[in-house]
Amino acid sequence: MQWTDGLPIVPPTFERVNEMMRFTDYRWDETVSVLPIAHRNTTAWHVAVNGVMAGCKPELMPILIALTKALGGPDFRRTLGYPMSWCMVEDEAACQRIGWQPYHVRAGYQATDNTVTAASTLLWGNNMAPSTTDPQRIAPLLAWDISERCQFALGSGRQYTFRTILMTEPVATTLAKAYPTPDALEDYLIEASRRPLKERAFANYYANPGGAKDGGEHNLRQYTGHLRRTEGAAQTTTPEWYDSSDATIETIPTMRQGMTQFIITGDAARNKLQTMPGGGYSTVKIELPKNWDTLMAECGYRPLSEFQK
Repeated sequence: MQWTDGLPIVPPTFERVNEMMRFTDYRWDETVSVLPIAHRNTTAWHVAVNGVMAGCKPELMPILIALTKALGGPDFRRTLGYPMSWCMVEDEAACQRIGWQPYHVRAGYQATDNTVTAASTLLWGNNMAPSTTDPQRIAPLLAWDISERCQFALGSGRQYTFRTILMTEPVATTLAKAYPTPDALEDYLIEASRRPLKERAFANYYANPGGAKDGGEHNLRQYTGHLRRTEGAAQTTTPEWYDSSDATIETIPTMRQGMTQFIITGDAARNKLQTMPGGGYSTVKIELPKNWDTLMAECGYRPLSEFQK
């Protein structure tokens, strides 16, 4: 029937879809989200049909509802080209051990709330494994990585880019010694992650995906002056990763408050950092139906009250 591109699916029979609908308080024709770019009205029935075809168990319906809401949220910014797909769970126990709040708490939710966050990225970024346990060495390495890792190749697109920074517990533990909160780390990185104006101008002039400037009305020198005025160029201390005798260099900022999220991952046996540039974030609370414990008993699960303190 050519329903798919060749990948296997579970046929969405009425019985299967109706079983998915038992695990939500939404009516079958009730709107869950309006998904851009096509502004498609997505109902609970649509979510259930897609869940069945993907092979999801019926009890996952509340998660699918929350994910659909997140995809339609105004803060979720889709990317063009080939966004990377990835799914992970933050190590909230590690957050507690080092004294950082989990991401969903920093986003305004209660610690006991279950949430789903939708984000996007265009690049996997550099897979960095620090060979030092000095936070004053790791933070500049991260600043250097950020200054060169933007949404488009060479940093030729927008000046500011949303980023997700993934780190394992050993790296986060080290950074927490100097930066007691993710906000404190972000403040340092905003100040330190600056890019030389000449590099930014060269990339944005010759490799901007928004249009060709070579041979246009402005030459590179004039365009550099334009960026100097519009992107907040300033004389700043030359970053230590540049082998230069100049005490200062003209740079532009590459980070803005609230556009970078820090996530502590699993795999605690490794020390790794990864900067993932891409789109924004949308976090939605997972809402359970009123008869959740009854449904869970039918499925052979323990009641929710046993997991709450």
